[in-house]
Amino acid sequence: MSGDVRRMVADTARRIFQGQCTPELLAAADNHQFPTKLWSLLESNAFTKIDEEGLNTGDALVLLEIAGYYAVPGPLASSLAASKMMVDMGVPIPSGVVTCAIQPGGAIELTHEGERAVVSGTWVNVPWGRASDTVLAVFQTLGGWFAAVLNSRNVSWEKGQNLGGEPRDTLQASHVSPSFVQEISEQQSSTLRALLALSRVALTVGALERMLNMTVEYAQQRAQFGRSIGKFQAVQHQIAEMAAETAAVQALFNRAVYGVDQGEDMMRYASLAKIRIAEAIRVVTAGAHQVHGAIGFTQEYSLHYFSRRAWAYRHEYGNETWWSKILFAEIGNRDLWDFLTQPTRAE
Repeated sequence: MSGDVRRMVADTARRIFQGQCTPELLAAADNHQFPTKLWSLLESNAFTKIDEEGLNTGDALVLLEIAGYYAVPGPLASSLAASKMMVDMGVPIPSGVVTCAIQPGGAIELTHEGERAVVSGTWVNVPWGRASDTVLAVFQTLGGWFAAVLNSRNVSWEKGQNLGGEPRDTLQASHVSPSFVQEISEQQSSTLRALLALSRVALTVGALERMLNMTVEYAQQRAQFGRSIGKFQAVQHQIAEMAAETAAVQALFNRAVYGVDQGEDMMRYASLAKIRIAEAIRVVTAGAHQVHGAIGFTQEYSLHYFSRRAWAYRHEYGNETWWSKILFAEIGNRDLWDFLTQPTRAE
């Protein structure tokens, strides 16, 4: 999309999220109630899928940053990533709620009964699996990498949640026939993981921005010893450090979006962003809760929606240690400066 169209998408998303993501909705989602009305609005605005007629990957990442700012509930990131993979595979995107499963909980079996493929196995940490209609399940067997489209009603679900209180369920498939299954390359599997990792970076950047703004506003309003606590130098130092960390990851995220728009390799940006944002999460969440004091730890105050999600997203689809290993393996014996400054085109 052009810059003007992307800004229109961003403005529309902000209006939807600001109007829909009320304290009541967030509290209900914390109790694992699916936001049906919000999801319908997202679908009607073509915000739940990446395809040739709507959002591209860069648009989706920008949308997710805004979603993180409002703590939008639901499997938006997984739906966007799954739709991108389906389009690349030439599979029609099904209607309803789509999520993505890429973390097997053990060996996955793919067999054939005549012309019918049959899948058995377990996937863990599936976002909002219990509320989904369709799951794109990616897995590896001795025969290679595969992607299968499963009807959520044909599998069983064991309920779970992440640190942010969002549903992260375990999918158990026993002799299930997918509506579509296709062999994919290892590169396609890695690209999907990179997109999901970048989606968590996008959501986290939005959450950090929100925590910074909430902290600045609170420091201006909260009075102590006859003046706002924002006038105290110690508090100013904390907020300045939070702002510096937030600005750093915003810049890195914006560069990642630009790189994705230019067709550069997402794995590199996922590695760099996941590694760098871990420190920002530590600094910003700690600073926000310290400045807010006791009120920041209450259920009624909304700060925890953003801090808990930020900590959860740090570990989803690989934490900084996992991505450091990926990055160092890619660097190998190359000159570090050339590696950091020379873009790599996606294959």
